[in-house]
Amino acid sequence: MAKKYEHLEKLRKEVKDAKLKKQQAQHQLTRKENMIRKMEETSRKQRTHLLCTKAGYMESIFPAIKDASKTDFI
Repeated sequence: MAKKYEHLEKLRKEVKDAKLKKQQAQHQLTRKENMIRKMEETSRKQRTHLLCTKAGYMESIFPAIKDASKTDFI
């Protein structure tokens, strides 16, 4: 009878360990998804900054651009 309980306890421990590993894997996945989102956001911000810097430089060279509308500029 003691062997049945030992086997049952062993199975319960394995289930508990498996649930813990599943939870850890889920947290790791969430962290990696957040890292990807953060990197994409940073990349967009850098590109926006670069475009604004270039536009400012063009405006300093060609002052008439400042007053031009979008259709005039294109």
